[in-house]
Amino acid sequence: MENEAELIARCRAQENAAWDDLFDRYYATVARFVFQLSGDLSHEDTEEICQETFLSVVRNLGSFQGKSSFQTWLLRIASNKAMDFRQKAHAAKRGGQS
Repeated sequence: MENEAELIARCRAQENAAWDDLFDRYYATVARFVFQLSGDLSHEDTEEICQETFLSVVRNLGSFQGKSSFQTWLLRIASNKAMDFRQKAHAAKRGGQS
């Protein structure tokens, strides 16, 4: 199994298989993390947040500087996406009650 730095380098080189490997390596970790953030997230909510997280990783991998582990960076993105999801859901509920 290749190390984290090698995998990230392959992703930055736009190797499609590398993106699959990255997703396979980290998806379960992100899903568990997101689900544990709040017990009231449904499976579908968790899946949506995970998809948004990995989409953001694809778009922003160039900004990862390696000052922390990749997983730390990834889980920070997941945390932010979960907060965004909750804010949108809360705003939708408020808007629906008007």
